[in-house]
Amino acid sequence: MNSVFQAYGIRVKYPERFRIYINQRRQFNNRNGMVKFDDTVGPQDGRISLTVSWEEAKEQTEFGKQYLEHAEEHYSKK
Repeated sequence: MNSVFQAYGIRVKYPERFRIYINQRRQFNNRNGMVKFDDTVGPQDGRISLTVSWEEAKEQTEFGKQYLEHAEEHYSKK
């Protein structure tokens, strides 16, 4: 059976065994946010993790560049 997460126009259908994580230390609104979906079944190295994030860019022409820079900064911290 599947469940649905929906917020700010974003809709994700996911298996009900997944856990949803919203970081309370980061903004979560229609301009900036991040939601992580983690699989909780099976061996650790075979589990799935999906992160959906969004942010408001200052200039539309630089959206892709700014988004990638932010993603690289976020994932380099791990």
